[in-house]
Amino acid sequence: MSVSNIFYILGNVLNIYMWVCIVCIFLSWMPHLLNHPIGRFIYDACEPYLSWFRRFKFTRIASLDFSPVIALGVLSVLANICFSISMQGRLSIIGLVIIMLLAFRQLVSFFLNLILLLAFIRFLLDFSYKYRSSFFCLLIDTVFLRIRTFIMKYIFKFDVKKERFAHLLIFLFFLLIKLSLYFSINYSLYMLQRLWIFPF
Repeated sequence: MSVSNIFYILGNVLNIYMWVCIVCIFLSWMPHLLNHPIGRFIYDACEPYLSWFRRFKFTRIASLDFSPVIALGVLSVLANICFSISMQGRLSIIGLVIIMLLAFRQLVSFFLNLILLLAFIRFLLDFSYKYRSSFFCLLIDTVFLRIRTFIMKYIFKFDVKKERFAHLLIFLFFLLIKLSLYFSINYSLYMLQRLWIFPF
């Protein structure tokens, strides 16, 4: 069996396990289904992997638990790495660096898109008197508490009337981070691919 076939099979196994983990995450919202033999099997197969990510403190922000998202992201990245190696049919240091950069870009892009979405939703909800102080807004505020406090303290001098602009600055800040990472990683990938295709 060739290296390509081994990595192709491994990528498919990782994809299947990722979908089983997704089912396990949904089953955790309906605990009565875990008493069924199939539910118990899925839980026993996935819980050791999923619980490994729960031990990190940075996966919890307020009452939001992002550990399943990180666990699924890692499986997705590993599967993509396996499929990339399978398609190339060879292993090289530069090829592995390119694959790791692509995987890193995918993972970072996912998290920044999630943060951008939360920041944009919070900015829009600030225009609604009904939802401005809702539980959902308070939950989002805990995610951005440190950066919001910094902006309010050093830029707006705790002027409450400028709070809406603080939400806009948070969104623009993360958008700037996303764009700068996107261009720097893409430039690095471009240079590595040139080096890989045309070695000196």
